[in-house]
Amino acid sequence: MAREKRAKTTVKSLLGDLREKNLINEELKEKLEFYSDLQIDLMAKQGHEYTKDYREFALTLHLHGPKAYKYLRETRHFPLPHPHTIQRWLRSVDAKPGLNKMMLDMLERRCQGDQAKYGCVSLMLDAMSIRKHVQYNPHTQSMSGFVDMGDGNSETEVATEALVFMVVGLQGHWKTPIAYFLTKSLSPETQRVLLSHALEELHARGIRVVCVTMDGHASNVSMCNQLGCELKGDPREPLQTSFSHPVTGEKVFVMMDACHMLKLARNMLQAYSPIATTTGQINWRYINHLNDVQKKDGLHAANKITDKHVYFENHKMRVSLAAQTLSCSVSVTLRTMRDLGYSQFKDCEATAQFIEVIQLVIIEPSTWFLYLFFYNSLAW
Repeated sequence: MAREKRAKTTVKSLLGDLREKNLINEELKEKLEFYSDLQIDLMAKQGHEYTKDYREFALTLHLHGPKAYKYLRETRHFPLPHPHTIQRWLRSVDAKPGLNKMMLDMLERRCQGDQAKYGCVSLMLDAMSIRKHVQYNPHTQSMSGFVDMGDGNSETEVATEALVFMVVGLQGHWKTPIAYFLTKSLSPETQRVLLSHALEELHARGIRVVCVTMDGHASNVSMCNQLGCELKGDPREPLQTSFSHPVTGEKVFVMMDACHMLKLARNMLQAYSPIATTTGQINWRYINHLNDVQKKDGLHAANKITDKHVYFENHKMRVSLAAQTLSCSVSVTLRTMRDLGYSQFKDCEATAQFIEVIQLVIIEPSTWFLYLFFYNSLAW
């Protein structure tokens, strides 16, 4: 009885039945005869991975005979893969680490169709922490979660970070990722090579990168210095904020992410106070005093300072808190409290000046920078 049951659940036993019910044509029947010896009932085993032959049979039947596939799955209750599983197998997007050739080719076609919109871009890069985890990828039939630089080399270390490259248009509202790399501890030298490869690939497709944007992490600063910038030199000398394109030699400007730099300035002020300057001491305590006075009096002197701004340890990632702390309204309020005779704010001038400088060098330039890029891109 078991042998008889197995004989009735082979592909060969089903083809005649499907042909009689006119669910498949003769051409499809001939294609499926290649899989005549497959045992359909083996697919029902829990945890059983579909073999290559089972995948090909299911794909062929689903694509060329959807009625027959539905009949076998829903009426005869054969354990064929769900259509969503078939869709997952048919995905053609190459999502492996490294430079994504499909996205680069797509950008090249878009650039050829609209040079003004897609020919001039900013390249953004950022690294983010990921959970250490290794799992089987049924789409690629391989283990994923290890360090992978897209070079095909097998690594044994589990990745802890993902470095992502994204292209943003200077004209038009569009952006697209072009690469990512799974890393553990990436050196500035390796990061410089990856950035150079990205610039070269974009240039080969007729796309000009005029700016590279990143956060102020030490590895990013070191990478920029290796490329030809000078971001950590003598503070009395002007900074070198551009480097030469590896192919054309044109200037590629470096712009640190204003939001991240604003948070770094706020964190530095809180952690390293007091900071001695020629005009006095820059001190976080004045922000504390301002919050205390406003809570006591129940009024806010045209600023946003609250406990969340002063005790921000649980809200370090919120850019709005840093922006509201180092704002012109806070600078004006500190001077106003001093002029009203509050003794706690007697020597707050250096702190007020520091906040104004942060406004001038981080917030306002980022707005003008975008305006100038848009204006210059029209000329290009």
